[in-house]
Amino acid sequence: MYLLSALAREAEARLDECLAARGTSRTHQEVLTVLALAGPHGRSDLAQRADGAPAATVDAVVDALLAQGLVQLVAVHVGGERQEVVMMTRAGEAALDEMHQDAEQVQNSLMMSLTRGDRVQLGSLLRRMHAMVGRQETFGSSPSVSRKVRGRGLGGSAAGPRDQAARVPAQQGRVTAGQQADQQAGESSVGGQPAEDGRDS
Repeated sequence: MYLLSALAREAEARLDECLAARGTSRTHQEVLTVLALAGPHGRSDLAQRADGAPAATVDAVVDALLAQGLVQLVAVHVGGERQEVVMMTRAGEAALDEMHQDAEQVQNSLMMSLTRGDRVQLGSLLRRMHAMVGRQETFGSSPSVSRKVRGRGLGGSAAGPRDQAARVPAQQGRVTAGQQADQQAGESSVGGQPAEDGRDS
């Protein structure tokens, strides 16, 4: 347990350093990840789903993302009331991709001494351990909000079927941003460094 905690702290410290160099933080990454996975959210919903960050911090991050053009506000009418939801822009998608690249670099730096086979085995073991924990959270916009924005593309224009499916999921998932990151970490380890000693298959 100590080793896992120590590695997690080291990974977080390295990722924080990479994100700080871009002028962002893990809260920026978390907010964009929530929007990418689950579609548009109200500010209060984002604060609840942004991995435990204080509401004031999340609100400040949303303001910063709006100023940078990485997210936009979209007006919807739900139950006869007008609401504004936060929706990721194409620039936000590109920024999140860069953050994922930072995370992959951190992962590779921590796994430098492992062969490809080691990485595959480690990823498999971590996924099994994670599945045993069995923690899942309801994740996603309310169905009414999703229906309201489903016909709008990024930037407010009409979206095609492909854009709708990719950016505003019609059904609600039950997965956290951390869980997806864990899964991606295990999968990306397969395509990591080439085998060094033939131990991998």
